Amino acid sequence: METQTSRFDHQAIERQRRKANVTRAELARRTDIPVETLRQYERGVAKPNVDRLYLIADALACRTDDFKHNPEGR
Repeated sequence: METQTSRFDHQAIERQRRKANVTRAELARRTDIPVETLRQYERGVAKPNVDRLYLIADALACRTDDFKHNPEGR
């Protein structure tokens, strides 16, 4: 069974954050997730749980699917 985070693309958070023109500090403020934790997610050092993925997606006005690795480029 595939979980929401099993296909997580760590670079997607940064892509979506930049697309929304939001700094890491602002995203941290909006989600109450420490800046260092967000940095770790973006670098692939740590993986967010499902609840945090939803918080981040909501703060960036995108879908959690936007954080999935998609080798087909769809």
